[in-house]
Amino acid sequence: MLPEIKKSSIVINEAVYEGSCQSVCQTDIIVPDSMPDALKVLQAEGRAITEGVTVTSGKVSVRGKVVYNLLYVPDNAKGVKSISGEMPFTCSENVKDAKEGMMVSSQSEVTHMEIQLLNSRKISLKAITESDFSLAGKREIQYVSEVKGEDVQTREKTMQGENTTVFTQGFFNISNSMPVPSGGETLLKLDAEITSRDIKVISNKVVAKGEITVFALFSDSEDRPLCEKTVIPFTEIQSADGINEKMSYDIKFFVGNTSGSIADTEKGREVKFDVNIKIQITAGEKVSFTAPCDIYGTKCCITPTTGNISLKNKGMPYSSKVEIREIVTLADDMPEISKIYKLSMKPHINSCKAEKGNIKTEGSAICTLTYISDKEDSGVQTAVFEIPFSNISGESVEEGCKVMVKSVEGEKADCSISGRNIELRGNINLITMTEKEEKVSVVTDISATEEEEKDIPVVVLYFVQKGDDIWNIAKRYHSKISDIEQINKIDGDNIKEGMMLLIPKK
Repeated sequence: MLPEIKKSSIVINEAVYEGSCQSVCQTDIIVPDSMPDALKVLQAEGRAITEGVTVTSGKVSVRGKVVYNLLYVPDNAKGVKSISGEMPFTCSENVKDAKEGMMVSSQSEVTHMEIQLLNSRKISLKAITESDFSLAGKREIQYVSEVKGEDVQTREKTMQGENTTVFTQGFFNISNSMPVPSGGETLLKLDAEITSRDIKVISNKVVAKGEITVFALFSDSEDRPLCEKTVIPFTEIQSADGINEKMSYDIKFFVGNTSGSIADTEKGREVKFDVNIKIQITAGEKVSFTAPCDIYGTKCCITPTTGNISLKNKGMPYSSKVEIREIVTLADDMPEISKIYKLSMKPHINSCKAEKGNIKTEGSAICTLTYISDKEDSGVQTAVFEIPFSNISGESVEEGCKVMVKSVEGEKADCSISGRNIELRGNINLITMTEKEEKVSVVTDISATEEEEKDIPVVVLYFVQKGDDIWNIAKRYHSKISDIEQINKIDGDNIKEGMMLLIPKK
């Protein structure tokens, strides 16, 4: 009797593509009539906010806006003035495997800004943005899951893949207030950074706790700069259908729009502010299935049709905390520091590779120090320092694995000043992981015919050759592995070259 087969399929969501696209946006800023002429531009800062991502056949497009703030010295060479605004940006990338309906995540940042004072009433501003994005798509794997027949021999393999089951994002606001420093008249700019975070995953929810630091820059009645900051703790619960604590997950926070204004309250003059936070949640689990990778019959002729399956398996993530501590010196052409407004620490990864069984990551912490100077025509200054770092993580990284940085974030940036020397401190939270691609040939269909009866020996004498295994020997003579093991009183996994075997043939 010819064998009967049963076919099955499994659908998994897997990473299809990770890439980035760049955009250049430019505008001419006209100084409002209510503000004085510009003598010198001190600085321009911008934050890129992703507003939407579109995936079409063969293409990914990102749109968003750059929220900028510009500080300048007015024509009387005293104090500081500010101008804020927005610039739209779009960018796209051709991606061969992109299809409509795929899951996509994206985050944008301003990588470079240029400012030029064209005249006392017009300032040219140019920003370069980079948008990183990742695509995940469904893939159906079809295979023969069962073959019925007493004379059918199958060789099976259990495979594991990564299935992304949660891919969502949410938003929440942090609203609070902070006191206006003595003498503060005008709010020049407002910045916010998440300075600590702690994540806990429970069934269908993500509990996020942390602290956000809000920085405010003011000017007094004579347009001299003043600054203040406050630290606000937060707890946020975000719904994420399907997530649970046993999954592997990647949860990221991004600061969006930050706005505020000065108001008179019962406590005195305060800045009431709102900070918009985006939380991006990706979670997945391992999926496994067993399929025959080879098949033959002992009394019938079976011809299998095979197909190649490629599966990516991620290893356990390795978490590291890299301490940054460095003494740097302010450049000679920069004015002295009177008061620190803000210190930001942004990690940049240069390389991530396997080395001696571990994961070695090298990069640098880009420390941006914004400070107030007592010099009349300088006001607010920005100094940038690059601090290199290196980290070893993981144990016994398997050969052939791809190693990568899953997440990298700066935390608890702080500094102390001694003259023109600055001690920079902070932590880099680094998560690395491994990924190995497994390619397997599985049976997707079979054809079978009755075997013609032949005058063949009942038992064949065979000497094991180099490269033989018990499966190939049994398949060659249409015998059963169990019969070969029984008649030779051996374990088929331990055969050696030159061993003599009796091969029974029914």
